[in-house]
Amino acid sequence: MARVVIILIAMLPVTVSAQSYAEQRSLAVPATGLDRLLVDVGAGSLEIVGQADATEINVSATVWVEDHPRDLNRTRGALDQHVRLELDRSGDTARLVTRTGDPGPGYSLPHVDLVVTAPSSLALTIEDRSGYIEVASIDNDVSVVDESGSIDLRDITGEVEIDDGSGSIRIARARGPVRIEDGSGSIDVEQVRDDVQIHDGSGSITVTSIRGDVTIFDGSGGISVDNVRGDVRVPDSGSGSVSIGRVAGVTSVE
Repeated sequence: MARVVIILIAMLPVTVSAQSYAEQRSLAVPATGLDRLLVDVGAGSLEIVGQADATEINVSATVWVEDHPRDLNRTRGALDQHVRLELDRSGDTARLVTRTGDPGPGYSLPHVDLVVTAPSSLALTIEDRSGYIEVASIDNDVSVVDESGSIDLRDITGEVEIDDGSGSIRIARARGPVRIEDGSGSIDVEQVRDDVQIHDGSGSITVTSIRGDVTIFDGSGGISVDNVRGDVRVPDSGSGSVSIGRVAGVTSVE
């Protein structure tokens, strides 16, 4: 396994509030021969953008802590010790990992906000603990397992699979099938060229402009479905209003 050395672009503090401290880091790995990017991240936001002509995976990371003792040398040392940020590749797979630990009294939990650019041809597998996720322009499958935080996916060519604990979900312009398992939070799916299947605990569901079939299992919350070329089946509508319009196929609600 070839390990990429973390390059520190800047170590100057960026003041977000009177107490917060942040520093910038970057990582890169050649993308030649890669088929998949695995992302395993902790606290912080994640943005991934696919680029058709990209020859590398590039990561720009903002490592920050909200509360610290105001001793910058001590704070930098604490982040070096308690923040793990790695980008490796092995065979046809690259892996991006972040972990944050508790620096101790006087500190809040560090966060790592990530902006990633990668070849759009790579399949993505994402495991996230907390924080906002945004993925755009991927010409392959995207799989997301998320504990909490909102998810925004758009312009995905392959299959989309989401297993989410809590937080809103938005999917726009997907060509492959979409499958969502959600605990709580609103769901908005639009412009999908294949089937859509949703299992939802609670929260509103809006599904529009679907070329395939739509199947929804819902615990609670309103359901709105419109402009579907295939069938619409709601085997379990739970509690909440159900509005269905402009369905070319068969509609079934229980």
